[in-house]
Formats: sequence, C-alpha cells, structure tokens
Amino acid sequence: VVAFFAFAGLYLTSAQEFSAEVDVVYCPNNCSYPSGYCDPNLGCVCDAVHGTSDCSVAIVPIASHQTVTGTLLAQGWNLFSLPVTDASIQIIATLENTIGVGDPDLYMRLGSWPDRTHYDFADFSTQLTHALDISRPPLQTGTYYLGVYAYGSQNTAYSLTPRLYTCPNDCNVWNNQGVCNPTTHVCACNPGWTLSDCSASVTPLAQPVSYFGAPLGPLKWMYFELDISQSQYNNDVD
Repeated sequence: VVAFFAFAGLYLTSAQEFSAEVDVVYCPNNCSYPSGYCDPNLGCVCDAVHGTSDCSVAIVPIASHQTVTGTLLAQGWNLFSLPVTDASIQIIATLENTIGVGDPDLYMRLGSWPDRTHYDFADFSTQLTHALDISRPPLQTGTYYLGVYAYGSQNTAYSLTPRLYTCPNDCNVWNNQGVCNPTTHVCACNPGWTLSDCSASVTPLAQPVSYFGAPLGPLKWMYFELDISQSQYNNDVD
C-alpha cells in the first residue's frame, strides 16, 4: 500500500493560457501505520520508536557493553538507541560480520535514526570488523542512534557491541593496566603502564645501563622508567 498526496488549485475568470505544477508526496507502505503517518509536506513521519523511510523498523534500546546479534536482508536496516550521559567521555561501537557473507555497515547519529545520507559517524568499509571510536569532543550528551545496514545484494548477519567509558579506553582495566577516576575522567596507571589510557608498557631501567631492544618501526614509541633518586651518575639519554 502506497499513500500519495497531490494538491492543485486553479481558478480562471476568463479563457487564457496557463501552466500548473503539482507536488506529489510519496509515503511508502502508508508509513507502516500506526508506526508512522503520512504528512502532506514531509512524507512519512515516524513515531519515537520506529525509523527508516517507511517507519517499518523498530528502534531497540541497547546498553553499554551489551552485545546484540541479528540478521538482515539485503539493503535492510536494524536500529538501536543508546543514551550517553555526562559521565561518559568515549564510545566505542564494534560491528562484526558473523558469517563472512554480505556487507553490514555501521552508522551513528545524535538525536535521530541515521540513514545512508544523514549520519554523524559511519564505517562502511568492506572489512569483517567495523568500529567507531568517538571521544569528547565531538561526542555529546544525548541519545545516539546506531544503524546497521546490509549493503549490496546479499543477506548478512552481525553482532553489535557499544561500550561507553568514563576514562579513555576505560584505562584498559580489563587487563589490570589502570583504574579510572570517574570524577576527573583521568586514568591512574598501574606500575609498568603509561599514556592517558594506560595502553603502553614501560620498561624499567637502572644506571648504568645500555638497552638493546627489538627494532622500532616508523611512528612507534617505546617507554622507559628511570629512578634517578638512586643514581650517582649523570643521566644522559641518546
């Protein structure tokens, strides 16, 4: 069922030439009423818990660190809503293609459900794993909507996991590398770890010492720790 609205008005007081234009509003599937309605100016207007062009897809609430799985027909959508509070400074959303067939893409938008032209962040690569890693700014407080879209002509299956963190990468707490202060959003790294998210290991040095390690690639770092309070030597680093 497709709903159309067409409006035209014409009034002539005498014979004369004229031209007229008629605007037609297209509402596919009658906007899946009652999930939406057909507005004569806007087309389909969905209620608060449905989305897509015909309002046919339910928006499912999802929580941080919750994993959901699903299947999609080609060019189909699944939609999810995730509230982001002031306590969160980072979101990492991971999408896995669980069957290696098809191409599920990941979209995210603040305040409304995304589509292929309206989104704030997206990963539509052809990799089996998609990821969005967003920190403040541009991450904002509010409800973010995540959309999974089956690109191309093949059906697909996926798993989706969003994670909200109060400190960068949650200080890698799952590896016992640091602890997050939820008030300051600053990591306190455990001994042997450094950087803002406690992701880099630290090699302790003692004086005098010469360190020979594995070759270091371009744009790579190694970190060392030296306790100079116990040193009786000049501390020169080449």
